[in-house]
Amino acid sequence: MSVVRGSGASRRTGPSRRRDRRLREVLRRFRWLSLVAIVGAVLATSFVTADVVLVYQATTSAGGTASPFMFVDGGNYATASGLGFYVRTYPNAQQVSVATTVNGADGASATYLMDVLELRTTAATTVAWNLEIDVSTALVASGVNAAYISYCATAPTGVADTGLALSSGTDANGNPWAIYPPVCAGEVNEALTAVGPGAIVPVAAGTASGVSVLYISFLIAVTNTGAATTTPASLSLVATA
Repeated sequence: MSVVRGSGASRRTGPSRRRDRRLREVLRRFRWLSLVAIVGAVLATSFVTADVVLVYQATTSAGGTASPFMFVDGGNYATASGLGFYVRTYPNAQQVSVATTVNGADGASATYLMDVLELRTTAATTVAWNLEIDVSTALVASGVNAAYISYCATAPTGVADTGLALSSGTDANGNPWAIYPPVCAGEVNEALTAVGPGAIVPVAAGTASGVSVLYISFLIAVTNTGAATTTPASLSLVATA
């Protein structure tokens, strides 16, 4: 299932520490609950705008064949947007580009915005396609411990918060944090803080119209003192046949 999750990062004693232990136990037991349940139980309204602004532009392929893909809202877009974690706009009617703002929970170990954006076929594919998302401008921000985009060939089913983390550490306030990858097929994770190409996800010829071929999620950890962006990240979706 899809998750937006965070855990408080400030140091506490006495009753507050006992409450924190109870919250952690709740999280361990129910970490596969839906986006709404996790946010309501753990994050409540304690989040800050991280200003992780992302701009995508879909390209067309070689040979004069138009790219048969468009961006659409993912399964968790409405919930994440309603809670103030995620906002998107489509600059054109064809939805071949999208602007996105991602927010992170204040003081969270990590916030996972799962399946908030998808790439869908607008027609049956007559040839095989290769899709990748490249970071063309790196995110520069204060108060952001780490920020990732994750895209998969199938919808993510959750986050395994053990094993090898994508990134982890202790922030300037002395609070530990970690970001783990989502569980999905064809998973690609890219740091938004560094320019570089993403890995290719293939789409077979004969894929029907109206099929989601990329499920896009965002993983972000911000400090408990807030976050501010100097340079927004920008990304390009490259579709080649």
